Amino acid sequence: MGSGLMAEFKLTRAAPLGGYHEEIGTTSLREIDAARAETLCIPLSEDVATCAAARDLFGGPLPAVGTATLSAGTGAHILRLGADRLMILHLPDRSTRPDMAHALGAQEVTRVDQTDYWALLDLAGPRAIMALERSCRLDLHAEVFAPGHLARTPIDGVSTLLVRLEIDRFLLMAPRSYVQSLTHSLLTSLRYVSG
Repeated sequence: MGSGLMAEFKLTRAAPLGGYHEEIGTTSLREIDAARAETLCIPLSEDVATCAAARDLFGGPLPAVGTATLSAGTGAHILRLGADRLMILHLPDRSTRPDMAHALGAQEVTRVDQTDYWALLDLAGPRAIMALERSCRLDLHAEVFAPGHLARTPIDGVSTLLVRLEIDRFLLMAPRSYVQSLTHSLLTSLRYVSG
């Protein structure tokens, strides 16, 4: 019931690209909506105890720095951004979402919810690498950037976190305010290499 003095409204979350999905030939570019992203900062002094707790929570060891893995324990993607930094991606309908900092048992773990910062894109198909090679500076050969590897890289000027999920499938994470630019760039490249 309103007070009559203030307008009543409700904020609802909207996907940055409105659930975008496009297929060009056998390669697709789609927005991953409703994913939850959180960063955990773990003091290096607690690394041994935290890693033991992480094995229990995630169903295996933490990935090496610069790599990502799918958690058998929670179904979340675990991205190891640095020695003391993890990003946990909870994709819709694929993972449970425990309180990570509490579950890891480390007193000094800092958790930052970054869900509203990132926009996620899935680029998959036989022309995905060719589309990325037009504007990405990384060496994307499978021997160098194998499935499970991740890196920060500019793609047409947009700072992007790139994760190789499979040989021809990539997860791209960009700030929400830049994801339209990134999508336009990828779509232009994809049309060019498919034409």
